[in-house]
Amino acid sequence: KYIDEVARTYTWTPVQSADYSLALVLPPYSKYYIQAKLDDQILQAQYFESLLPSSFETVGHVFIAPREYCKDLVKSNNNTELLLNFINLMDKNTPDYKNCEYSNSL
Repeated sequence: KYIDEVARTYTWTPVQSADYSLALVLPPYSKYYIQAKLDDQILQAQYFESLLPSSFETVGHVFIAPREYCKDLVKSNNNTELLLNFINLMDKNTPDYKNCEYSNSL
């Protein structure tokens, strides 16, 4: 299941006035090769495709916290349904869409 075997650096911090923490996990080689610019719609589509439930087994689990990310987002108590609603909303709108304040950071 794993494509590499290396020591990773784990860094986390509590997020002030929130009930969650923010974490970053980096293998040593990513310190030199991380490059991301999600302005390109093809890259955005590839990124959001990795969040689909069908890729959870190979990519990992992604849970979007129940926050008000977008005013147009259809809310759901089911994480899978919420994620699909979010992806559908992002398919219809660009990341700088005025009703979505947080989507650029995901």
